[in-house]
Amino acid sequence: MLRDLRNHVGDEHEPLAGLLRKCLMLGAVTGSDDLRLWASRELEGHGDNDPLPAYRMPAHRSMSNSA
Repeated sequence: MLRDLRNHVGDEHEPLAGLLRKCLMLGAVTGSDDLRLWASRELEGHGDNDPLPAYRMPAHRSMSNSA
């Protein structure tokens, strides 16, 4: 299962939802609640009370002028 996921993750034609479902299955097989929770939130959306991962936070750019 991990090999299958690894083979498809770099394929830009592979649907993201399918990869996330494979992550759900891998989490179930390996007993990784963290992987299952992460994949589930990515598939279904993060709840109002769920902390957002750093990569989901907007990037802050400095607007200062150093000239």
